[in-house]
Amino acid sequence: MNTETELAIQISLDKAKQLKVETKGIMLPDAIQLCLATIELMCKQTLSRADNEDLKKSLEEDMYEMINLGASTLLERLFPEIERNPDLTVDAIIKAEDELMEKDSEKYIDAYANSAQAQKDTYEHNLAKANLVKIEEASKANRAQRRHPKK
Repeated sequence: MNTETELAIQISLDKAKQLKVETKGIMLPDAIQLCLATIELMCKQTLSRADNEDLKKSLEEDMYEMINLGASTLLERLFPEIERNPDLTVDAIIKAEDELMEKDSEKYIDAYANSAQAQKDTYEHNLAKANLVKIEEASKANRAQRRHPKK
C-alpha cells in the first residue's frame, strides 16, 4: 500500500483580485515553512538575473525592506495583543543607538553612504529641491502678475 500523499499549496488571485489559498495534505507549520522558502527562492532567482552590481544591491535592499515590513505587518495584524519586544523600550533603543554612534559612527556613516538607499535618497532630495524651486518661481510669477496685471 502506498502511504505517500501529495502535499501542495496553491496561491492565486480570483477574477475579483481576491486572494485564494488551497492546500492539500499540509499542516500549518509546514505551510509556513514552504511559503517562506518560496519567498527565499524567488528572491534568489530574481537576484541571479540582475546583470549589474548596483541593481543587485538595490534589489537586495528593497527585498529586505519588503520582507521585513511585510513580516512585521503580518505579525501585528495576526497577533496585536503580543508585544514584539517587551524587554525593549524606546529609550533603551535610542540609548543603544547613541552609544553605537559615539563608539563607531564612521562605520554607520560609510555603510549608509555605500547603500543603494543613499543613492535613492540623494535623487529624491534633489527632485524635491527642484520642485520647491519650481513652486517658488511660479509663486513669484503669480505675485508679479497680481501687482502688474495686464490691461
